[in-house]
Amino acid sequence: MVRYQFKIVAWCLIHVAGNRGGANFILNEWISVLSSNPTEAVISVFVHQIRDAGVIAGDGATQDIFKHLTEISLKRCSDILSSSAQSFGDSSPAYVPIDSFAKFLLALGRILNDPNRRLHRGNLTGVVAKAITNCALEEFRSQRNQFDQRPYHRLLVDIVVYLTEPTASLDPNDTLQYKVLHSVASVLHTLQPSHVPAFAFAWLEVFSHRCFMPRLLQVRNGWPLMDGLLYDLLLFMEPHIRLNDMAEPVTSLYKGILRVLLVLLHDFPDFLSENHVHLLQAIPSQAIQIRNLICSAMPRAIRPPDPFTPNLQVDLLPDVRRPPAMKTDVNQILSSVIRGSSNLRVDLESWIQPPGPQNPVPPLFLDSLPNSLLDNPSGRGEFRFNNSVLNALVIFMANADLATWHSRQNSPAESSILSRKSIELFVSLSVNLDPEGRFQLFSALANQLRFPNAHTHHACTILLFLFRELQPQDSPGHIQEQITRVLMERLILLKPHPWGVLITFIELIRNPQYNFWAYEFVRAPSDINSIFQSVARNCLNPQQVWIRFPFL
Repeated sequence: MVRYQFKIVAWCLIHVAGNRGGANFILNEWISVLSSNPTEAVISVFVHQIRDAGVIAGDGATQDIFKHLTEISLKRCSDILSSSAQSFGDSSPAYVPIDSFAKFLLALGRILNDPNRRLHRGNLTGVVAKAITNCALEEFRSQRNQFDQRPYHRLLVDIVVYLTEPTASLDPNDTLQYKVLHSVASVLHTLQPSHVPAFAFAWLEVFSHRCFMPRLLQVRNGWPLMDGLLYDLLLFMEPHIRLNDMAEPVTSLYKGILRVLLVLLHDFPDFLSENHVHLLQAIPSQAIQIRNLICSAMPRAIRPPDPFTPNLQVDLLPDVRRPPAMKTDVNQILSSVIRGSSNLRVDLESWIQPPGPQNPVPPLFLDSLPNSLLDNPSGRGEFRFNNSVLNALVIFMANADLATWHSRQNSPAESSILSRKSIELFVSLSVNLDPEGRFQLFSALANQLRFPNAHTHHACTILLFLFRELQPQDSPGHIQEQITRVLMERLILLKPHPWGVLITFIELIRNPQYNFWAYEFVRAPSDINSIFQSVARNCLNPQQVWIRFPFL
């Protein structure tokens, strides 16, 4: 009773001393309670006294107190870490203020587990998340290279471990768990490596934590958040990979990203598959291993045939008539490209449809199309052409052809998935684009060479058609060599290799109608020739290689 009356007097002092003084008192008192190995009954008494004192009423004073609690616990930890030159392990006393604060949030979670309350576990975590973000940004602006990421890493990990783990003392609630994860995701987005590079390694650890990434991906609502965070991470690596600025810390971070992508490919392939278009926008052309990992993802329900199966007829597979699920709105991307008083999507739709009074065809559409694909006309940067628009154009044409495929099958001349308009468009671009633009176009097509689906079949058919029909005299840009380069650079790396890339390249080297081995670039320098020999032996058994291509 004496202890209880002392607390009541203390609460009165809190309101006199102000929110920061009250927050300091609460943290000290809570640390003192934890140091005595309290029972659940003791913790319950403490929490109910907090509630009775109005600390968790949900008003502005509540937000101020928890903002100060966050700042105080981070400051105490940071001061201890910076005051000693010795390294601290996970069980260091320096983390006691942060761990205690996180356990305090857990204890409050017992009575804040109702999403209908004015203050619940989810929005309480939002207040704490905002305070963490402000503290980290302020310290980074003032400290820069001396920024210490450890306190922020510890508190974020504690939050995702304590406040999302269903236990006997914390009832599982999907809504509140998602709100907690959403709050942490908002912190990571604001403190993304591009904004706070000194937080990059801690950022990656929190992002890939077993209590964060898997739980965020268990519900569909979490996929957009994970997509955005993964995009932030890849966007940070983009200039380092493009400029080959792979110092030791950057290389370590790159290896960590590969491991995260491997986990996603194994455990959440549907997520990677549906968001591949958006994620590929964040990586440069040199990041082929990352590109392969993303493009190798396929829905769990898909069981593709072995690409090395003799006489495999891809066009007879039932999956090639179904478009893949994807989150990116390609119509919106094309609509953002302004063409006079219209935009690229509207002009494409008008050009595809038969001309008539209600459907005027844009004049010289194909002639002006290359200029609409330009992103950086000055030539500065990696490429002059917009990769996002090229990827969207490829998918748009695949969807348009798929929509008319069934009706066109009655005509033997148009029974292929490719419509005449698609052939006309891609032939025109292949001939009229410069070598750089063609490389990006073929790369955009190769990005759709994934698992068995309509887009893979469409892109594969286009590339094979261009390889066979466009002869060297049609363009000085060596179209066959560029198509081969785009495919080969994805196959000479370590597995996984996208299924669509494999079946396309195998068709090129197996089918004599493409006359692949007669081209001069295949026989060019000895080091290039040895690469072709190696890939051919992996794609064909030795007897097939020897009989068909005796020079190997």
